[in-house]
Amino acid sequence: MQPRFVELPEMKVVGFGGRFISVLSPKRNNYQVIPALWHKLVQVQNTIPHQTGQASLALVEMLPAAAEKSDPAEMYYLAGVMVASFEGMPAEFEQRTLAAGRYALFTHVGKVDQLGKTMAAIYQGWLPGAGVKLRPSAHLEWYDKRFDMNSEKSELDILLPV
Repeated sequence: MQPRFVELPEMKVVGFGGRFISVLSPKRNNYQVIPALWHKLVQVQNTIPHQTGQASLALVEMLPAAAEKSDPAEMYYLAGVMVASFEGMPAEFEQRTLAAGRYALFTHVGKVDQLGKTMAAIYQGWLPGAGVKLRPSAHLEWYDKRFDMNSEKSELDILLPV
């Protein structure tokens, strides 16, 4: 897989998050944790103030090195939407501000149950030999009008901060 490189502006994101074990680990639990976060978000998405309407997105964050983990591949996943402002945001939503920056953008084509293959191609195939350094920022999954969970033609973008 070869990415294209894009510059993204600062983004404000709100949503629901939880710890999970990466799809690249034999102990993965991503398919138990992540759908539940999206389900919770979809139930209240229409009530979230200040949405930009651009896309839904996920932030995948590394846990701090000193954090206790159930597995070395444990990370944090936030299913969310972009907002223009945090003003008046209900306390139930986690808030993140992502700094503007450069990202390597990959597009996954197909159903989400095949996402693990794309992730392996990116993180185990492309990244080790790419000669790029990751920035300390969240990795993103970008879900816009191209995404259809039940379609073989579905598309979503995976963005690595570089």
